[in-house]
Amino acid sequence: GRPVIATSRIDAYDGTSVPFHYQRHEDHETVTECIPAIDFIKRLIVHIPDRHFKMVRPSETALSFQASGLA
Repeated sequence: GRPVIATSRIDAYDGTSVPFHYQRHEDHETVTECIPAIDFIKRLIVHIPDRHFKMVRPSETALSFQASGLA
């Protein structure tokens, strides 16, 4: 699957803190944060699905059906 954050957005790691950047969707501004490593890991693990969780993805047929305006 797709990662939670691209490694290119992680600017550094000094053993205690992780500076990273992302683009805020509301105003398209680039935001840089520097947080403790443990908090960074906590933010990442929220995105790990539970064991045996089935990911449901739309099929190409469903996507083309939506794009045609019939959905």
